[in-house]
Amino acid sequence: DLAVYFAEAIKRGLDAPIGLTQFADLKRPTHYGIYAFQSGLGLPDREFYFNTDDKSIEIREKYVEHIATMFDLAGLPDGDAAAKTIMALETRLADENMKKEDTRNWDRNYNKVPFDKLTELMPNFNWDGWIEAADIDTEINQGLIVVTTDYVRALDGIIRDTGLDTWKTYLTWVALNQRASMLTEDLDKQNFAFYGTVLSGATEQRERWKRGVGLVEGVVGELVGQEYVARHFPPDHKRHMDALVANLIEAYRRSIRSLTWMTAETKAKALVK
Repeated sequence: DLAVYFAEAIKRGLDAPIGLTQFADLKRPTHYGIYAFQSGLGLPDREFYFNTDDKSIEIREKYVEHIATMFDLAGLPDGDAAAKTIMALETRLADENMKKEDTRNWDRNYNKVPFDKLTELMPNFNWDGWIEAADIDTEINQGLIVVTTDYVRALDGIIRDTGLDTWKTYLTWVALNQRASMLTEDLDKQNFAFYGTVLSGATEQRERWKRGVGLVEGVVGELVGQEYVARHFPPDHKRHMDALVANLIEAYRRSIRSLTWMTAETKAKALVK
């Protein structure tokens, strides 16, 4: 059931210890790929959990205080105990995270695993339930591209060794944390106090109407764009823009052809671009 919830949480826009996304397959760019990766930390990356400088230590202390305060503001019990439990689990997850400089090596991190071989990575994980809940079409997709294989292997043991009550506390925090700006004013302010001020140094939160516009753009931006075009971008405007773009492309074409430092072969490729 925990694996199923991980997938359902992702579909609702919440984090889980194993992340899931879809974008172009880096080795088959004419196809989409389904990617799994390390996820689920409340602090920006693994270094925040282990750096020993004074600033990092202070951030960790304030993060634990922040979790406890958020639990109290939400009317949830035992905020102090919950904060310690959550921090301990996140620290264990962070310890298995790939370092950020290693995550940039896409060639090495591209590991496409056939769906029937996923149990070799995580033998105790309910992959069937996770795949079904995530609505992944295994007929279309040839496998799951696992970006952080070492982390995924380690997560299997973390899940096995961590009690269900601890997972419930942690997952409650994930939902509360990631929806804080849409809940009560007190929760929203406390969320900004930590993530805006402590982490980012911002002293003033953006006006609510601006945040509201940003939310709409993020969720239904394409639909808003279509409505804007219908109202403010009539067909004759589009004709003018098409002509402008065509002239721009022609200017590039002439410029490339007249260059003296490009070889003919390079010019041909540049013209295609």
